[in-house]
Amino acid sequence: MKAKNLLLIPTIFVNSALLAANTDISANITDAASSITISGGDSGSITKSIAISGSDASLTATGTNGAEPAVASTINLGAYTLSINNGGRLNVLDGAVFNFSAANANINISGTGEAAGKFILNGASLTSDVTGNKYFTGSGDAVFEFTNSTVAAKDNTFFNLSGNAKISLDNTAWASSQKIRVNLSGNSTFEVKNGSSYAYDSYLSTFSLTENSKFLITGTGSLFKVGNPATGAAPVMSIVGNSTFEAADNAKVEATRSVVYTVSGSSKINVLSGAEFNTTSYNAADSINPYNTVVMSGTASLNVNAATFKQNAQGTKINRIDFSGNSALNIANTGTLTSASVNIVHIREAAKMTVTEASTLAAGNYIIGTNPADAENTQAAIMEIRGLGNTINITSLAVYGEDNTTALAQLGGGVQFIADEDGISTLKTVSVSEFSGVLLLDFSEFLGDSEAGKSYTFDLITANSDWAAIAANLTDSEGVHSALVDLIKASADDQWSVKYGANKLYLEYIVGTPIPEPSTYAAIFGALALALAAYKRRSRK
Repeated sequence: MKAKNLLLIPTIFVNSALLAANTDISANITDAASSITISGGDSGSITKSIAISGSDASLTATGTNGAEPAVASTINLGAYTLSINNGGRLNVLDGAVFNFSAANANINISGTGEAAGKFILNGASLTSDVTGNKYFTGSGDAVFEFTNSTVAAKDNTFFNLSGNAKISLDNTAWASSQKIRVNLSGNSTFEVKNGSSYAYDSYLSTFSLTENSKFLITGTGSLFKVGNPATGAAPVMSIVGNSTFEAADNAKVEATRSVVYTVSGSSKINVLSGAEFNTTSYNAADSINPYNTVVMSGTASLNVNAATFKQNAQGTKINRIDFSGNSALNIANTGTLTSASVNIVHIREAAKMTVTEASTLAAGNYIIGTNPADAENTQAAIMEIRGLGNTINITSLAVYGEDNTTALAQLGGGVQFIADEDGISTLKTVSVSEFSGVLLLDFSEFLGDSEAGKSYTFDLITANSDWAAIAANLTDSEGVHSALVDLIKASADDQWSVKYGANKLYLEYIVGTPIPEPSTYAAIFGALALALAAYKRRSRK
């Protein structure tokens, strides 16, 4: 039997009426009756600025024509504004496509609570025919939700979110090329999760988080990539106010070609739970004029917790992460900070870095305080190493203090070792180039085995080459402690001294009268109470 030729008739349903394919969409959609569904490989083009407004109002593209190769049902947006509010929805589903067909197209979503508009892209694609400006604008509780989808938006894409607006990429790959602008304010959120990727290959672009906004990359396989190795672009990532940039749960951040993160106010970069954060400098730089890739000021913080931060370098190009003001660098809970051997970590003004809970510093040149020849130190910058079990193997250490700095009146840099009950971690370095700052030792929690008279030796700082002339600032002289060194003892009877030998600065600590445990005090008081009771009984007799 001869096969019959079947005619596939694509359809657009508008108010339950069947219209021809490739129909213009030029009227506002305000309720279920005026809602539009495009299917069967048809397309609809928005030919003027319209609104989808109302809880039952929707514009939907779904599926394909089912042929091989398939033709996707498509919505085209030209140089107009598509406003979505009062609970309206734009749905692109199951193989359908939303396409920017002209420059200066704008999707503007607003509304709060149940009246917030939504753009849902699920199992679908977002594409662009042009490289001109395209805008995603959200305010109130606006939602852009892209799930199991792909995005190829080309150049000149702008994201402007405020209020509680949210963009969510869930198992979605977003590939954009140059000139991408991301501006988040209020409590807005941009989320990249569950294996999603957002490639922000940028040139002359801006990325701004302000107020309480958040940019979150979470989940295994999730990737945020910024900077284009092919063009040498240098976008600036501005994170201010109380905003947060966070990678967590095995996600990854790749920053190539001299991306600069400027973080101020009380904002945070968090690298958590198996995540990896990479920075790289490509610009020509030297040790006198290093290229800053992360700049922290105010009370901002970089927090690496059970995760890895890598300060990479291109060849011999030097880059620096710089902490000033009261900013903080916190490496905790097996966290790792790895630097290329040419790179610099600078802690200055009243900034502080802390390494704790079996964490690691690998390579890098650490400068604590500022060289007085460059600027006066009027505050106290600290590198703090807490407890036993941290691994610290760096390239060089320089600790700068003013001529009149002392351990009790610190002006400039300092290194502080805080012992847990078992002791401290050793700072190992290839070289020590300067140590005119202070050395602070806190052994208030040290227990050892509490044996009176027992002596302990703790290696504080070890180097691969001799630095005796520098260490002389810190060692005891004829039984007198250096003014640059202070130690908090576990017991008033404990004795200590700081010495140097075989390229290492070390502490000798002698336990005095042990401090009784609380249970010991209880036993003593209990015995005294029994003795007193017995004495009173004898007295009455």
